[in-house]
Amino acid sequence: MTNITIRHAVQTDAEQIVRLHLRTRRSAFQNIISEEDILNREKNEEERIEKWHPYGDIYLVALDGEKIVGFANALMKSDYEYYAEKCYADLQGIYVDEEYQNRGIGKAFFDQIIKFLTENGATKMVIGTLKGSKACFAYEKWGGTLDTSYTKLYMDKYPQAFYLYNIHPPRA
Repeated sequence: MTNITIRHAVQTDAEQIVRLHLRTRRSAFQNIISEEDILNREKNEEERIEKWHPYGDIYLVALDGEKIVGFANALMKSDYEYYAEKCYADLQGIYVDEEYQNRGIGKAFFDQIIKFLTENGATKMVIGTLKGSKACFAYEKWGGTLDTSYTKLYMDKYPQAFYLYNIHPPRA
């Protein structure tokens, strides 16, 4: 992670975050989501930039100089009703520019979010992605257990995978 810094997102990060989000989703889900659905999600990019705000209880960005190369956010209470009822925090997503992947940025986000969540009382966390996505490997590698008791479709047609964690503050 040489020369990469992580900080909290601010409103002026909107344009870079929205553009990175669209690029990384396309890359991560290119063989899972139809091209038509990808293009529909990419519509109204300028409107997305205007409406963007740092959603969540923690929202982080990774920078290489002034360039945002990744972002992640989490909620203290999951916005999936099924998990919220079970008192799960929710790591909403970790997105890292394809060019910067496999450099420890995603894991650094993961650790900082775990630290924040545990410092604020969370003991369980969920993260969802699409079944078959590249992220599944990382979430398993980082200790997540695939939840086979709950299913949900993204855009009403693509199966999601949910990984559960019992979380503790990262060791120093």
